[in-house]
Amino acid sequence: MKKERVQEQNGVSKPTRSAVPFEPTFLAKLESKLPQEFDAGEIDQLTHIFQNTIDQQLNGILHFDGFFDKEIMQKAVFLSYYMESILGSRFIVTPKKAFWRRREDLLTQISCEFIQVEDDVERAIFRFITSPIDPRKELPLKVVFFRTKTNDILCLKASHEALDGTAVKEYLKLLSFLYSKLKEDPFYCPPVNGATNRSLKQIFQNLSLLQRLGVLLHLRAGKAVNSLPWKTQKAQNRRYEIILFTREQFRKIKALSKKMRISITDFIITAFHRVIGRLAYFSPGKKVLSTITVNLRVYLPENATTPLCNLTSSANVYSRYRPDERIEKTIVKITKAMRKKKKRGIGLGSALFCKWLFKLKFKKAEKILEKRIANQLQSNSTFPVITNVGLTNPSDFAFSNLTLKDAYIIPPFIKAPVFMMGALTFDEKLSFSIGYFEESYDSSLIRAFLEQMKEEMLSLAAISL
Repeated sequence: MKKERVQEQNGVSKPTRSAVPFEPTFLAKLESKLPQEFDAGEIDQLTHIFQNTIDQQLNGILHFDGFFDKEIMQKAVFLSYYMESILGSRFIVTPKKAFWRRREDLLTQISCEFIQVEDDVERAIFRFITSPIDPRKELPLKVVFFRTKTNDILCLKASHEALDGTAVKEYLKLLSFLYSKLKEDPFYCPPVNGATNRSLKQIFQNLSLLQRLGVLLHLRAGKAVNSLPWKTQKAQNRRYEIILFTREQFRKIKALSKKMRISITDFIITAFHRVIGRLAYFSPGKKVLSTITVNLRVYLPENATTPLCNLTSSANVYSRYRPDERIEKTIVKITKAMRKKKKRGIGLGSALFCKWLFKLKFKKAEKILEKRIANQLQSNSTFPVITNVGLTNPSDFAFSNLTLKDAYIIPPFIKAPVFMMGALTFDEKLSFSIGYFEESYDSSLIRAFLEQMKEEMLSLAAISL
C-alpha cells in the first residue's frame, strides 16, 4: 500500500485518500456477482421524502481498547463495499420510481481514513458526525478512524435511505468479521451477498390471513400532539447531546425490569411521556404520544437472509398526561398499551400504509406525503419519536483481538417541530441522545429533556415492590 502524506491542522493529522488495497481484477470479479440496479424499498423512499424534517443520517461512535492494524482494516472496509450491493450504490429518483444503481466510480469514492488526533478528540468526532452525506451524490455509508494516544475510535455515518439502525449494526458485524478473517488470512475472499429484496412485501407474505385481517381492522392514522417549545424551522448548524447511565444505575433498572416482567423499552416510553408532557406544557388529562420505531425483521422466518436494508416501521403509543400520577401507575398503563399493540402486530399498520402508498408512481406518492408534512409543520404539532437500537453486546463486534469498550448512537438531526430521541443499551450501560439543529431548539431545552429522562428512569429503578 502506498505511504500516505499527512498534513497537520489544528492538532489533527489528515491523511490523503487511501490507495486501493486490492488488484482491480479481483474487485471486478466481486462486482460481477452483484446486481447493478435494483428497486428502492418503500422505507427507502419514505425516508428520502422526509428529509425536509429530519436529515435521515444515522451516526455511530465506537471506542475500542487498542489499535487496529491499519492496512488490514483498510482492506476490510474496501471489501465491505463489495459484499453488499447497497453499500456501493447511488440513490436515483425518477417521476415513476426510485431505485439504486451501483456506482461506476466506486473505487474513487471508497475511503478508510485513519486520522491522528493529538488533543481535542470530541471536536474531531463532532466535525465528522455533523457533516451531512447525500446518497444521490456520495456513498450511503462512510467510516473513519480517529487514532488517539491510547486507542482507536471508529465513527460511521449512514444514510437512512439505505440502512436502518439494525442494518448499521449488521454492517459493523460484517466489518468485524472481515477484519478478523483478513487478520488470519490476508488473501481471504468472502462470499458476496447478492440479495437485493428491500420491499415490505417480504414481511406481509409471511403473515397468516388472520394476522393480515387484524392489521386491516386496526389500521388508523395517528394524531399528532403539541411540540416542545422551538425557535425557528431553519436547519443549518447541527448539534447533539448525549446523557449516560452508569453500569450500577442500569443494573438497577434492569433488575426491576426483570422483576416486573416489563421491558426496558416500556420504561423508556414511560419516562418519555412524562417528560414530554411536562416540557411541552400539556394540560392534565391530555393525550401524550410517542412514536416508537419497530424492527420488522421479527416477522421474517428465523433463518431468512436479507440484504442490509430498511425494514423499520413505527407504532404510536398514547397515554393521558397526569402530572401528579405516581410513575408506578404510568408504567402499568404503558405496558398494557404496548402488550395490546404487540398482540395485534406492532408496526404492521404503518408498514401496510407505506406499502400501499408506494404502489403509486414515486412523484404522486411524494406529493401526498409532502402535503401531509407541510400541514403538520404549520400546525405546530408533531409525532415525538423514540428510536431504541436495543441491546448491543461487545462480543458481537469482535475485531480479532480488540474489544469494544463503549458505543453511542446519534439519531438523525431534527428540525422543529419534529422531535426524536435515540436510546442505546450497551454492555450493561444505557445512553440517550438527541441530534438537533440549533436554529430549531435551545440547547438548554435539549439538555433539560435528557436530564429529566434520566431522573425519571432512576425514579423507576427506585420503586420498591
